[in-house]
Amino acid sequence: MAKKNPDQSRDVRAAMERLLNGTPQTVHPASLNLKGLAQEAGVSRPSLYRQYKPLADEFLQRVEHLQSPDRPTTPQERAMRDELDEVRAQYAELEDRYRQSQEAQTRWKEAATVAFRTANAAKKEARRLYTANVALHRSLEQTRAQLTGRPTPHATRPRPNAFGFDKEPEPTLNDESLHKWIDEA
Repeated sequence: MAKKNPDQSRDVRAAMERLLNGTPQTVHPASLNLKGLAQEAGVSRPSLYRQYKPLADEFLQRVEHLQSPDRPTTPQERAMRDELDEVRAQYAELEDRYRQSQEAQTRWKEAATVAFRTANAAKKEARRLYTANVALHRSLEQTRAQLTGRPTPHATRPRPNAFGFDKEPEPTLNDESLHKWIDEA
């Protein structure tokens, strides 16, 4: 068995401390394993297992303690954990507000759909009533002319363009054009 070099023992301990403090010089800070320790210390893994087994065991125990959820925390860790909890709470609040805005948008789209369908139905009904009124007005004028025997000087229909119904009807909004209009708004 090879003899332990005191300088290498110090190197292994220094590498262990750097890794546990999150300030390694040669490996990634998350390399909290024996391979990372060996690389950081500049020794081979077999040497670490054979010659520096007590240091390797100590390192693994300290890593396990660091990763334990029950371990006592430093003030800095508590502050970071509190900040993380605050960020999580803000995220949850924003997520809730986003969900509420999506629900409100859906309700507004549904209300707009009902409003446009109602407006189209009202316009169709107004056109039908206008046409019926014109027909009744003509019928009244004809009946008056027959009863009196002379034509009346009155117009045979209500004022032109009174409601704009003597023009070509505007296209009504269907569901496809309604949703396109809502999405553009």
